[in-house]
Amino acid sequence: MVSVNKLNGVFSKLNFHTVKVNNCDVKIFDKIHLKNSLSDDIFMFVNHEGDEHFNIFLESEKLCNLGREQISIAPPYDRIWGTYIGVTQKFRSNKSPNGITEGSKLGEAMRLGSIIEMIENNMKSIDINSMPQAVFFHTKYGFVPKTSASYDCVMSILNDIASNSNKKLRECSQKARDFIKIVESRKNKICVPEKIAKETDKTAKEYIDTIIRENLSVKDNNFTEDLGMRLSADTIKKNKKFYNNLFEKHGIDYKIV
Repeated sequence: MVSVNKLNGVFSKLNFHTVKVNNCDVKIFDKIHLKNSLSDDIFMFVNHEGDEHFNIFLESEKLCNLGREQISIAPPYDRIWGTYIGVTQKFRSNKSPNGITEGSKLGEAMRLGSIIEMIENNMKSIDINSMPQAVFFHTKYGFVPKTSASYDCVMSILNDIASNSNKKLRECSQKARDFIKIVESRKNKICVPEKIAKETDKTAKEYIDTIIRENLSVKDNNFTEDLGMRLSADTIKKNKKFYNNLFEKHGIDYKIV
């Protein structure tokens, strides 16, 4: 199946086929040639591993396996769950042999792959648990904090922000300390109200945005535990120019209109 007309707000010349998950059709794209790559034989494709499990692979005939993103698509559930994304260690930009894949933005290409899957399957968001060292990578592509209502999770995020002594982060740190007092005063030490979870997300986003804006060291101001994050379909639609530029950069014939 080739999509050549406007469909779900996109214009695409990619090839797709469908697989059954929970008796529902899930669309997955066929092999895409990444035309902008420094190595001219890098391809991206989706493999259905069974049930709701899918892998987005980056491969090269010359270089073999370059990276993988693992996602779950389980309709009628309307969100994609991302469980892993990673470029094979020896092909990461700072380790690329003879500069073969340096500057190719392989992780970015896989992220675009999961965005295509989200749009084509009418999903509302991609939800992930980001490792601390990957938070700012995901932020670059529109992900924002989306923590659970777990007491321990909320407290971990707030404590990380509250304990930061950087003067440029003082406002965020004070706000986190204020929320800690509210959370600690609650008798329930298992979960917090949704309102507090949302305020925690808002404070974490302000913290991340300030670090980026002030060009502060990520290593010195990072989180200590995994951070729940979400990229919504609404965010993609509102910033379609940004994502369309990325598709074009990687030679992916896909456009949000």
